Amino acid sequence: MRYAQAAAVFFMILAAPIVICYAEGEIKGLRQYERWDTGTIRSCTLFDMNGQLKAKAYCRHDGTVEKVE
Repeated sequence: MRYAQAAAVFFMILAAPIVICYAEGEIKGLRQYERWDTGTIRSCTLFDMNGQLKAKAYCRHDGTVEKVE
């Protein structure tokens, strides 16, 4: 059950449309990705509109969710 919840949160982060906001004259992306050498996502970091960390999801080499903080 815990894995299912972590997977659901991770996919909600990734499945949501890419959000870009305008803040004090500069465009600010609200998600940052790190990728494995194979191109699969290694981690996804989600920020709120103020730049505060909201969530971070870590993935294994095969793309499955390892941990969501």
